[in-house]
Amino acid sequence: MGKKLFGFVAMVWVLGVHSAVIAAEENLEALVTRALEQNPAVAVVESRWQMLQHRVAVAGAFDDPMLMVGVRSVPVDSFDFRREPMTQKVIGISQKIPYRGKRGTRTAVAKSESEAARWLLAERKLELAQMVRETGYRLYAIDKSIELTQQTLHLLDDLIVLAETRYSVGNGSIQTIFSAQVQYSKMQEMLLKRQQQRKTLQALFNELLNRPQSTEITTFPEPKPQPITAVPDVLLQRALLARPLLHSLNAEYQASLSSRQLAELDYYPDVTLSIEYAQRDRLDSGMGGDDFFGLSLSFNLPVQRARRRAAEHAAAAQSAMVTAQLHQVRNSIEGGISRQLADLEQRYGQILLYRDAILPQAEQSVEASVAAFQVDKIDFSMLLDEQMALFDYQAGYYQLVADYQISLAQLRTLVGGEL
Repeated sequence: MGKKLFGFVAMVWVLGVHSAVIAAEENLEALVTRALEQNPAVAVVESRWQMLQHRVAVAGAFDDPMLMVGVRSVPVDSFDFRREPMTQKVIGISQKIPYRGKRGTRTAVAKSESEAARWLLAERKLELAQMVRETGYRLYAIDKSIELTQQTLHLLDDLIVLAETRYSVGNGSIQTIFSAQVQYSKMQEMLLKRQQQRKTLQALFNELLNRPQSTEITTFPEPKPQPITAVPDVLLQRALLARPLLHSLNAEYQASLSSRQLAELDYYPDVTLSIEYAQRDRLDSGMGGDDFFGLSLSFNLPVQRARRRAAEHAAAAQSAMVTAQLHQVRNSIEGGISRQLADLEQRYGQILLYRDAILPQAEQSVEASVAAFQVDKIDFSMLLDEQMALFDYQAGYYQLVADYQISLAQLRTLVGGEL
């Protein structure tokens, strides 16, 4: 009976990874789409872009005309409009006309700022999609680890029964039972940690999707890693053309240039055109009564040179800052692509090594240890070590698969979209 029990245990251990209960699977890419549609952080950036779009029309518009209504030369002792010939009722209108080029330059600044916000919205969507994918793959790895741990606990239950049975017939030691029980407790602790990690990841995932925290996430299908054949130079050129952050910074740079041009134009005065009509009543004596028409131009005096120089220097500093940011982002993209490609190449090689060599060899080693233990050629502790090593290899394999997909998601963000 002991041999039958142990043979069943070994079979469960070796084949347990491939005989998991099939559960409903989440569609990760569909959840990415949901997050892009419902995440409030995206809505905030989109609202800012819409706000800046409306400011374009405001930036190039004229100021409202000024309407003036009043009286002139009214005697203060009688307030009689027919006593003095210069007493007038005046109505006028004036319009401020900015110096040539100012309105167009303000419009250019607003357009560039709106364009920068539009590309920043695309960048935020890229980052959100990456976060959703990364969290999904981490949940996948945690679920696999929990599944393996639960299977291992069932296995250790059977092994403890086997050890107790062998000890009861004088074919084992009490130390063997203690070793199995200690390992069982360690696996229970690991299971508790993994379950807590899953709750944390599930909370983050629901937050990214803007849905209730009580929403349960079932499981994700096993990814099928594919090797990346693109070379760094090709991906870099694609990133320079497609990465929204670069486009956003370029638009900010254009806005800074327009701001500097506007600061230079501010040294020139604006014109205010005023038109007035003055009405006079005819005097009681019959004299006067003629109306007047007036036209005038007024100019502001740009004598506050220090203020204008400060605005000019601020625009120049902004240009320098954005230029430095552009160089920094380009260097970061170039270095990130090289690092991610190297990381993906290494992980893909490890995945193949685990799948094609390490896991089959570890399973064979467990089977051989079972056979050797049944004829008393190895002791129980060696068998337990072999089985726990297989657990580590299996958990490590799933973690490698998840890490590969996470690196792939990060590479997609670096190049600005699909690979």
